[in-house]
Amino acid sequence: MNDPAAALTANGAGGVVPAAPTPSQPQRKTLQETIHDIETQINRFEQIAKANQLDARQEQDLKKLRDLLSKAHAEQDRVRSDKLRQQEVQQQLAKSQQQQQQQQQQQSGTAAAGRSSRTTAMGDSRYSAESAQVLNKKKIQDLVKEIDPNTQLDEDVEEMLLQIADDFIENIVTSGCQLAKHRKSNTLEVKDVLLHLERNWNMWIPGYTSEENRPQKRPAATEAHRQRMALIRKTLKK
Repeated sequence: MNDPAAALTANGAGGVVPAAPTPSQPQRKTLQETIHDIETQINRFEQIAKANQLDARQEQDLKKLRDLLSKAHAEQDRVRSDKLRQQEVQQQLAKSQQQQQQQQQQQSGTAAAGRSSRTTAMGDSRYSAESAQVLNKKKIQDLVKEIDPNTQLDEDVEEMLLQIADDFIENIVTSGCQLAKHRKSNTLEVKDVLLHLERNWNMWIPGYTSEENRPQKRPAATEAHRQRMALIRKTLKK
């Protein structure tokens, strides 16, 4: 359909004549330019109408131009509305992408913090477990180094010593609980452990065993002392 704004021009007498032929490939006008051309044509017809020189055909053309202008304005409003909706959609998409990136960063940070806390917790638990042991490999190595810094223990030997220590402690605790039960008590006390060590292992713990309960051993006689005692006995027999 030909554009009335491009197809119609007003002559000097107010008539409408065909527009000049267009090139084979005319440049397409924008909607705003088309509206401007239609408004220009309407203004010309209105000026002719004011001079009472508008014939019936020109009145029909003016009516068509006004209808076309109304449709052009409606199309212009629709294009603007579409642009606004597109802008809103783009803004929402950009905002959604930004939120997703922030969530991913937060999740990555949370996961990294969780891995770090789990690693720290595992390290702390291992350290706590080793610290809670009465005897562990490090303590065995320290004891050996105090005796001979150049001595090294085989790993199997360390495991065997740890097993012996665990068995020894378990035996002491079990026997101590039996002694506590014998005196009708539900609490294992130091005296129960000490009594078991003294009776079954002949062990006296410094700082816990009283001197009055500790058996007094006669000092071993030296060779010079024995010779003196023999000389005294020989003198008394004379």
